[in-house]
Amino acid sequence: MPKIAFAQDEVLLTNGQTIKGTITMLRTSFVRIRPIGTNKIETHRTDEINYLHRGNSTQTPYKYYYSKKMVSVNSNEAATIPKLLQLRAWGKIRTYSYIEDTGTHPVIRYFIEKDDSGLIFIGFTSGAFNIQADPMTAEEITRQVALLFEDNPGIKSRFEGDEKKYKRKKIQLYVKEYNDWFKSVHQ
Repeated sequence: MPKIAFAQDEVLLTNGQTIKGTITMLRTSFVRIRPIGTNKIETHRTDEINYLHRGNSTQTPYKYYYSKKMVSVNSNEAATIPKLLQLRAWGKIRTYSYIEDTGTHPVIRYFIEKDDSGLIFIGFTSGAFNIQADPMTAEEITRQVALLFEDNPGIKSRFEGDEKKYKRKKIQLYVKEYNDWFKSVHQ
């Protein structure tokens, strides 16, 4: 990962342009940034962005956000629309999240991805309560997650036999174990 100056933000656009400055607003569908040396604020939609990262300051922890395509469930065409997802864990399998502001209690949705092959939804939480996936959704999630562990039969077997494999936190523990294993084997 490239380094940026302390408390400085950076946006890398799909056209290769890098904008350094201060992010004034960050949403899942766009970002507003004030480039260094100007008072003008630029707005960039998520489909123009590869990734962005926020500088480490007392107000904003150092964070990366990637533009990832999501399947739109509210569209007749089921068009893919990008959203800015926060990178939560780095490794062979990456963990992402985004906050969906639904009013009083925002919902945080969690995803994993291996080798940029596509996002797998693994669960969500809300400030008000924990949300459980229905049995069919949970079964499909765990099937997709198990496929990510194909190159480590030990982890895959333990995951498939785990009674709590459908829980988001449990999936994240297996992903961490897989990433640690992958790192140790491929160094």
